[in-house]
Amino acid sequence: MDKEVPILKLLRKSQEKGVLRMIRVAICEDSPTTLQYYEYWVIKIAKKNNILIELKSFNNGYDLLFYMDLENTHFDLIYMDVEMPKINGVEVANELRDNIGYKGEIVFLTAHPEAAVEGYGINTF
Repeated sequence: MDKEVPILKLLRKSQEKGVLRMIRVAICEDSPTTLQYYEYWVIKIAKKNNILIELKSFNNGYDLLFYMDLENTHFDLIYMDVEMPKINGVEVANELRDNIGYKGEIVFLTAHPEAAVEGYGINTF
């Protein structure tokens, strides 16, 4: 199993192709405090490794889906909370894969190990 940090994996793939480009990252998390925590660490890892990133945060799955559909935009990496109100992260990931055609990386985030099992089968970390 590949245990490389997803953002560093994307950087390595980019460098192997001989192209240094900005990595577009989205975080979808309903808790404002947790969202700030994730933003801090993504930015810190990127700076430490000299990775250029564009970071966009969403506080629910509907906003992420709407943004990606409306803007016809692509993220290289999406960090996704599993447990969110209205639409959970697994449902958002299925929608991204099945209806929007998203082929990038999705990393599920959860404080509940039992919820992590739901993400298998959606091509996620």
